[in-house]
Amino acid sequence: MKTDDAVFLLIALPLAGAACVLMGILLRSNRAKQVVSSIGSFLALGAVWLPLAELARLVHAGQTFSGTIGGWISDMGIQYQFDGLALLVIALGMVLAIPSWLYSRSLKIDHQVFDCIFYIQSGFLVAIAITADIFNLFVCLEVLGMTSYVLIVFSKKPQAYMASLSYLLVSAASMLIYLLGVYVIYNVTGSLSYTEIAVRIQQAELLYRQEVVIGLALMVSAIALRVAVVPVYGWLPDAHAMAPHPVSAILSGVLIKTPLFVLLRLVVLFPEQELIGKAFALCGGITALLGVLLALSQSDAKLLLAYHSVSQIGFIVAAWGSSLAVGVGTPAGIALMAASFLHALFHGVFKGVLFLSVGTAVSAAGNRNVYTLRGAGRYLAGNGIQPFVVLASFGAGALSITALPPWSGYFSKNLIVYLVRDPLLTGMLTLASIGTVASFMKLSRIFLPTRSTDAADYSDNIPCLATESEDAPFLPEKSAHIKSLAEDEMDIQPTRNILWALALGAVLCLAGGILGSFLFKASSELLALWIGRGSELSVKGAVSPAGMHAAPSFYNGSVLIKTLLMLAWGSVVFGVLQFKLVQNILHRIAMRHRTFSGLFLAFFAGAAGLVIFLFSF
Repeated sequence: MKTDDAVFLLIALPLAGAACVLMGILLRSNRAKQVVSSIGSFLALGAVWLPLAELARLVHAGQTFSGTIGGWISDMGIQYQFDGLALLVIALGMVLAIPSWLYSRSLKIDHQVFDCIFYIQSGFLVAIAITADIFNLFVCLEVLGMTSYVLIVFSKKPQAYMASLSYLLVSAASMLIYLLGVYVIYNVTGSLSYTEIAVRIQQAELLYRQEVVIGLALMVSAIALRVAVVPVYGWLPDAHAMAPHPVSAILSGVLIKTPLFVLLRLVVLFPEQELIGKAFALCGGITALLGVLLALSQSDAKLLLAYHSVSQIGFIVAAWGSSLAVGVGTPAGIALMAASFLHALFHGVFKGVLFLSVGTAVSAAGNRNVYTLRGAGRYLAGNGIQPFVVLASFGAGALSITALPPWSGYFSKNLIVYLVRDPLLTGMLTLASIGTVASFMKLSRIFLPTRSTDAADYSDNIPCLATESEDAPFLPEKSAHIKSLAEDEMDIQPTRNILWALALGAVLCLAGGILGSFLFKASSELLALWIGRGSELSVKGAVSPAGMHAAPSFYNGSVLIKTLLMLAWGSVVFGVLQFKLVQNILHRIAMRHRTFSGLFLAFFAGAAGLVIFLFSF
């Protein structure tokens, strides 16, 4: 087999796994179905690591794999490119797929249908990472979108159907805008291939700059919606909160990050890349701050986590945009992009752990309200689930997202703040970090022991959400939002798969913190190979003179003191949240009216704003 064929095995194996699952549906014997399904799982989640490991070795040695499928000429066929950037994106998806799939074994759903959709999604995550033409990028985005719509509604809740429909409608509109952008770029360059566009774009800029700017802005805005950055984040919270817990984990961990790094391959083709970087960096800082403010206002535990996904994507986008702004091919740009990827990877792990652990707790309790739910451990034990593992994994995720040592988020968030030199951006990210501490102090109370006022709730094992308590004075009985809180969660079978998934996620959170410097160096090298600059680069301000990709140490007095101050200010913010006036304001924010028209308006406003910004320079 040719080495290039190993690239397509990364797509073929997950799709073959999906095919095995479909074949199993036709079999009558349950034993045969289990065997075929197991083979499919091995192909999609296990065997796929073999070609990936071989390709990683070759890419690290300096090789890249590119060409046109079917031997067509570049202007006619589907182009692909497997390089350092593709390797990073694919590794992100595959690492996070395993614990999510493990946890899904505990759900009382049709596993064959779920697995089939899940494996198709895994295959197209690889396809989107290696695609090298703008139309095939559209096809991959659409397939990933369709699988997401289906996976969200596996919870079979009315709110999940509406969240999926909202995502579908807004996403479909954005993809139409993307196609208009593709048409404009194709019209002025005569090609859909990244390689050909890169060659022809300079001349096209001289003759048709207005058309190029408009086409680029349309495509970038459409992909930005999938990333859920301000102002096009509105679809995300409900979709993530109402999806089954493992689907929430994969949506937050992978599907909102992949389009961002795929967009990088497109943006660097255009001279406007630095302007786009500046716009994204600013939007990233605003997203981080706005996301945490909205998270603080939530009473639904999974909605709180969903808004933190918005906030954390702000950190990732801020570093991503800053990299483009300083020049992604420069040493500082490579360091910033590596930091962006590293936080994307770490966030995928710890947010997945948080969705799974908190999801397990609220499912056991039948209550998602952070103001009324207490003693989640008793509910877990009562449902045959080991409370210690759930609590420990929640602790690992919470300590990571709040950036406490030695957990993964401590390294990646400090690295981003260290590398971002813009004072305004640094200030917004710091405030977002303080808000994150306060928010997780609020969320962690669901694991506190039972209060005496809740005894009746525990005796019946059904929390009474209609009763207003001192902690929840602003819960209107007829609110649709509270109705969603009172609904029973999807049934979960207390199997060992839950514990294995949570334990694996917690271990990865700790491993990320310990191996942060090594992973930063490896990511920087792969990005440098993708850019074509080689390993002779040294990252200014982040690297020792002797070693180009070495990350700074954050275990020194100044950084640790800043961490203690962040914890102190977070505690102060949490204390302020206990005032009735503040709770009332936050409640009004949480209950703000959201509509389809608002989502569409935000998208078109964002696209128009980007066009105006690019034309202003």
